[in-house]
Amino acid sequence: MPEGVGIRLFYDEAEDFRTLTNILFSNAAQGFFLIFILLLLTLHPTVAAWATIGVMTAFAGAFFILPFVDVSLNFMSVFGFLLVLGIMVDDAIIVGEAVYEQVERTGKSGVENSILATQLVLKPLIASILVTMMAFSPWMLISGDARQFTRAISIVVMSTLVFSLIESLLILPAHLAHVTLPKTSKSVVGRLMAAQQACAHSVLWVARNVHRPLLKAAIGHRYVTLAIFISVFMLSIGLMASGRIKQAFMPEIEGDFMQVSIELPQSTPFERMKEVADQLDDARRRLVEETGDLAVVDPNTNEKTLGVVRSWAMAVDENVVRSWVSLTPPESREIGSKKIAERAKELLGDVPDAEKISFELSGNNQGAAIQIALIGENQEDLRAAVEDLKAQLLTYASVRSVRDSEEAANEELQIKLKSGAERLGLTLASVSNQVRQAYFGEEAQRLPRDGDDVRVYVRYPEEARRSLSSLDDFRVRTADGREIPLGSVAELSFGEGVTGLDRRQRQRSILVEAEADRAARADIMRDLEADYFRRFDANYPTVTREDIGEAEAEQEFYAEIGRLLTLAVLGMYILLAVVFRRYSLPALILSAIPFAIVGAIVGHGVFSVSFGLFSALGAIAAMGVVVNDNVVLIDKMNQFRDEGDNALEAALDAGVSRFRQIFLTSVTEFIGLMPMIFEEAAIAQFLKPMALSLAFGVLFCMPVTLILTPCLYLIGKDVKTLVTRVWRVWVRGWRGPAPAAPAE
Repeated sequence: MPEGVGIRLFYDEAEDFRTLTNILFSNAAQGFFLIFILLLLTLHPTVAAWATIGVMTAFAGAFFILPFVDVSLNFMSVFGFLLVLGIMVDDAIIVGEAVYEQVERTGKSGVENSILATQLVLKPLIASILVTMMAFSPWMLISGDARQFTRAISIVVMSTLVFSLIESLLILPAHLAHVTLPKTSKSVVGRLMAAQQACAHSVLWVARNVHRPLLKAAIGHRYVTLAIFISVFMLSIGLMASGRIKQAFMPEIEGDFMQVSIELPQSTPFERMKEVADQLDDARRRLVEETGDLAVVDPNTNEKTLGVVRSWAMAVDENVVRSWVSLTPPESREIGSKKIAERAKELLGDVPDAEKISFELSGNNQGAAIQIALIGENQEDLRAAVEDLKAQLLTYASVRSVRDSEEAANEELQIKLKSGAERLGLTLASVSNQVRQAYFGEEAQRLPRDGDDVRVYVRYPEEARRSLSSLDDFRVRTADGREIPLGSVAELSFGEGVTGLDRRQRQRSILVEAEADRAARADIMRDLEADYFRRFDANYPTVTREDIGEAEAEQEFYAEIGRLLTLAVLGMYILLAVVFRRYSLPALILSAIPFAIVGAIVGHGVFSVSFGLFSALGAIAAMGVVVNDNVVLIDKMNQFRDEGDNALEAALDAGVSRFRQIFLTSVTEFIGLMPMIFEEAAIAQFLKPMALSLAFGVLFCMPVTLILTPCLYLIGKDVKTLVTRVWRVWVRGWRGPAPAAPAE
């Protein structure tokens, strides 16, 4: 390269990709290890080992299929593998538990025993996999920007579950055919095996001696139990509605990149552009000085950064000064990226001739938290309504600044025709256009140069347009060619200019924006709806309002996800009705779905995380997982009923028999996501709400399945008995008393 010219890496997007994927792979590995330890402590070691190996087999199958469905290995697909890690272990647990239970009952192992045990759980296993896939199907059908995140995850989950089902039904039983009862000995291995079995049997001891009496008491007071669970559900919804659980549609993520744009008028000379560029560079130097104690080692150059600035580049492009600023990683500094942008804007100072100044951040920090469009044709009422709303928004402590779309950057010259000017053939447009041509210029031609166009403007000489006093000598040409003084046909004044005109619903619209903490947006809007907007609508009847921006996107998302979720639940009901050949049992199985939302809300409250888009998606995924446990439990109840047990005994025996499976399927999902939940890296924070909803939704639904579902099962029997009795009484009363038998 020429002397004095070098190449320096300014910003590497691959660095973010590597960081995030490394975090996700690390979390997946930690979750995988924790799940294996849990299975090893609670199941037969052989069952635990083959169940863990089955996870890797299913992952390999999913890796094979992903290229054919246009899914690459990116951070969202990797997160999909992390999400499904605990779910797919459920299949292996169900089959492994069934095979080992058969070995314990018969005292012998073998292929026949393994096949028989697998056949006993075949129906609930297939149904649970299909239900989980239906729960994830809305993710793949969502439209808009969210789809780029959710599609990859849903495809990864579905493909992994398919291969997990194949592995659990065709491969795992062959390996478990060799499982035998553990033998005790005084060797080291024997003692370890004895300790492991003691730990595994402790789960069964809890099932028999703790869960069974508790379940019997709950069933004995089943209506009180139902009332308690309903109260918990209503309480959690109340926490959300009252604002105690913060809500933010999109999580606020710390960014590490900032782009500054200063747009000046089209005719601004290069000397002025250079002055603005120097002013921006001076702001950068002062920012570096102020944040010098926050410097860290740059991973790209292995050199110390300049305060919070890793690198800085600037360019002057026609009438725009642009600067690209790479910031230090968010976790390495105490000051947020939004605060850095605000401080940089303060240090920049005033640029009076700028038409637009923007400081945009990576992540989702850009854009105002509150955006409300006011619509109306009466300009005076509309302007008064805008000022009223801006004043109200400024009363909230979390609101930093308020602006509207008609705020001008600077004053402008306003021309008003005098009476009689029209008789000379002049219009406001023709006079304004002549002034613009003289001072700004009229494009005469374009000359091609170096692959671009050079615009040639014709206008007054600089001496003739240097000061506003030159307007006193300005002459306007009439339609017949005469030239008359501008002052004789028009009045000149200065006033605030308008940056643009917006129209919505075929009416004039002004956008009011407020910079505020996104977590506080829901509270502010709730307070406005409760009191202020009633007075606002009464004071300005000609003005209507409409939430746009994030609020509009939130409304559209929840409306769409509501439709998709309704179809998914309907599909689950039809599938379960076909599997169980009844219409009531599917409703009982799906009754656990609302409590997944309760768990998600509790998880967000525990970790003080705002509930939003990704939280809702996680809760939907949890719905499919919790239905699986109900399927397994209800299927076992039916098996006991077929063997002659009454409803109460079937519920108690099924609760004990399936306690370990339900416990493990819930806890493995929670443990598998624990590393992600406790992850502190800023780049991965936007995934935490989804992990919280899924983990806590599944965990909270464990007592719902183990306690509430059997109670609802018995309540259903009570209702059926009551309806039968009422029907018999009604039919007997309608037919009247039976006639007396004739005397012999």
